[in-house]
Amino acid sequence: MTFARFTPADVELLASEALHEGFLRLSRHRVRHRLFAGGWGAEQEREVVHRRPAAAVLPYDPARDLVVLIEQFRLPALLAGRDPWQIEVVAGLLDREAEAPETVARREAREEAGLELTALEPVASLLASPGGTTEVIHHFVGRTGIDPGESLHGLLEEQEDIRAQALPFAEAWALLEAGRVGNASAWICLAWLKLNRERLRETWR
Repeated sequence: MTFARFTPADVELLASEALHEGFLRLSRHRVRHRLFAGGWGAEQEREVVHRRPAAAVLPYDPARDLVVLIEQFRLPALLAGRDPWQIEVVAGLLDREAEAPETVARREAREEAGLELTALEPVASLLASPGGTTEVIHHFVGRTGIDPGESLHGLLEEQEDIRAQALPFAEAWALLEAGRVGNASAWICLAWLKLNRERLRETWR
């Protein structure tokens, strides 16, 4: 099986307008595109949420086989009927488009978990929800030394209230299997580490 080799030249952006400018930016567009069967499709109207790229990182201690997961309140989770205190990996938005995702991963590890990352392994750069938002999340696993237990973190000026917990990878995976992890980036990083853990334990130790 081959996939269609369409390009941006196969799209006509007919009109765009800004609807809202705030923490998130909302725009409306009229667009049409080429069809798999040939020819052009009908004009569509779509709203798009614009969000800066983000970096997400799962801190991992290969010597102790420990990971750090964080918990914090998320209003959208509450509005979606989910547990508003989400189990997540460390993450944050790029301050500007040109900022390197690796820089953000290291900064957020310090701010949200009090950790210094000594190496980063790229996992995947993925669109968060391509049907509605421009956000791209760059995922990593980061090497660090971890002490067991929990600690509180977050920037007061950003109204963050974050609890970081260090736990054995097996316990973190059990939380995922039990349905306790409802965050996509945490799933992605934990699943990747499940597949690559033995290699990392060899190369990072």
